[in-house]
Amino acid sequence: MAPKAVSSRTNARAAGEPDLEQLRQENTELRAVLAARSQEHILLNEIISAVGSTLKLDEVLRHLVDIVVRAISCHAAFIYLYDTEKERLVLASTSEQFQHHVGKIELALGEGINGWVALTLEPVILKEDAMQDPRFHYIPELQEDKFQSLMTVPIMAKDRHLIGVITMHATAPYIFTEEHQQFVSNTAALVAGAIENAQLYENTQRKLRILASLSVLSQTISSGLYLDEMLRSLATLTVQIMGADLCVIMLMDQARGRLTVRATSPTLNERALDGLHIEVDRQALETLRDYDAHGQLPEAEMQTLERFNPLKDGQHKTLLSMPLIAGTEHLGLLNCYFRKTRRPTGEDHTLLSTIANQAAMAIKNSHLVDMLAQKNLVKGFFDDLLNGSYDSEEALRQRAHFLGCDLAKPHTVAMIALAPYDDKSDLDRALVTEDERLAAHKHACSQVRRRIQDSYPGSLVYEQEHTLTCIVCLSKDPSGSHLKTWLRDLARHIRAEQRMRLSIGVGNVCQHINE
Repeated sequence: MAPKAVSSRTNARAAGEPDLEQLRQENTELRAVLAARSQEHILLNEIISAVGSTLKLDEVLRHLVDIVVRAISCHAAFIYLYDTEKERLVLASTSEQFQHHVGKIELALGEGINGWVALTLEPVILKEDAMQDPRFHYIPELQEDKFQSLMTVPIMAKDRHLIGVITMHATAPYIFTEEHQQFVSNTAALVAGAIENAQLYENTQRKLRILASLSVLSQTISSGLYLDEMLRSLATLTVQIMGADLCVIMLMDQARGRLTVRATSPTLNERALDGLHIEVDRQALETLRDYDAHGQLPEAEMQTLERFNPLKDGQHKTLLSMPLIAGTEHLGLLNCYFRKTRRPTGEDHTLLSTIANQAAMAIKNSHLVDMLAQKNLVKGFFDDLLNGSYDSEEALRQRAHFLGCDLAKPHTVAMIALAPYDDKSDLDRALVTEDERLAAHKHACSQVRRRIQDSYPGSLVYEQEHTLTCIVCLSKDPSGSHLKTWLRDLARHIRAEQRMRLSIGVGNVCQHINE
């Protein structure tokens, strides 16, 4: 029987049938494949469970890195997400030893292997000498000179738009395989939706925080704080809402024709603020306003809109400027500074415009309140002065000093009556309405007031029934010898510019109130 059995096995081998040893080998290989597939399914289920348990993006990415490193047994894994605003890949998650570089490393599309994969949406495996590949871009912070093998796979949405890339590094003799690539590709496809959902969740949360900050902004603006306190709070809230590194608020100094810094957040020291101002460039401000009116973002790199940057410190890469405008009046400028280069979005424009509009109205209201208070104080002062109903000269002198007028210095009283200059030969003047006449009178009064106070600082002007009563400070012209000539020139200019006639009476030069 034995010879027959041997003969049968010999015949079987001759017929091409596998022997027992070969079957055992194939069985072992099949078991290994099944075990690998089983382990892969376990890991994929773990990924599904992990990413489904949270909407926090950093947790989703951390789970993904951890599972990939365990599955592939690589040295380190890195996930870069595509930032559509910057149009760059930003390191979003990595193995523990490189965590401190998250958010600090960025790559352009096409830059390095990661950028190439992001640009082409094709995976790459470099089995050895990865740094010799012409596409390779060395990042010293990630110690890439220690690795020989590299694998990078794109993370894409269902419509194949780029979400990011995941890349793995390994040291020799470890080599990435096509099976590794397939697993990571499956993993990337699996988590793409979870990453998008987490990003959407974070964007929603950010918008909720913005709405809450805007609510606080509205409360701050309507809180009745003094202007400087309100501006400081406004600057702090603007930094929070815009995610800026610095906010600077400048207000228009009409007398000097320039913008001066009134508030910053974080607060700059007094030495840094000393002398910070911008000479008013009306054309540039109008250009900035036109951008705003057409819904375009008034953005600028520091070198192209340097005229709107009072700091000139070189620390900030991007400047967003928004004019503070109420009606047709330029009140100031709101500047947001960013240390990193960024491309502002339409949402940035909308937010900054909203903040600027609310701030402008608050500033205008504050100016109106101050102006009304000033008018009431001036009216009371002139009424008491003209009626002689004040307690003492010292009390009246203190009130004048509070209003910016030093009665201890030489001064005189002037009365200026304004009336329309009707040129009967000008038929068009007959078309002027009463409203137009009132508007012209108001404008002329404002011009006369401003020119007196600019040329004779410390003067007080009070308007009543088309007449301006002025206490003209003569500290620069103690004898008053130039005042009458100056007033005649003023009358001539107002007549030519405003078509208003000035009737002017001037008193003697006084050294004391009782004069």
